[in-house]
Amino acid sequence: MGNPAAMKKMYETGGASLVRGLTHMLEDLANNGGLPAQVTSTTNKIEKEGNDLNTLDLYRLDGKVAIVTGGGRGLGASFAEALADAGASVVLCSRKVEACEQVKQVIEAKGARALALACDITRPGDVQLVVEAAQETFGGIDILVNNSGATWGAPPEEMPLDSLNG
Repeated sequence: MGNPAAMKKMYETGGASLVRGLTHMLEDLANNGGLPAQVTSTTNKIEKEGNDLNTLDLYRLDGKVAIVTGGGRGLGASFAEALADAGASVVLCSRKVEACEQVKQVIEAKGARALALACDITRPGDVQLVVEAAQETFGGIDILVNNSGATWGAPPEEMPLDSLNG
């Protein structure tokens, strides 16, 4: 019962292998009439070479680097904290760097790594500096959460078309 090799590959590589691993598990269910031996529905754990592994471990981001634009407040701050909780190093950027600094302190207090930078994403030079800082500080970029945005304080039909371009 179960396909230990598929489960191991699913754990090690994530992504498309996750789908393949789940497909193998479903095939096992159909062919054997029950859960594979490696998975127990009561614990949500996968056994990998004798070690219990929580299902959430499949989604760890250890060693990954994320840039979160608009990372100083609201959804951006929440995304940044969640990515850090999952193990990623996080680059926070916003026009208001002070807000990013506060989120950086929260992330670092939890033991994760973060960098706060000023960036107006409508300025290519600012964006390039963020990319370079991420690469220099953390060695690369794996994830982008493009969260920056602006609001218009009037009904959409009153918004000038040229303002949609930046």
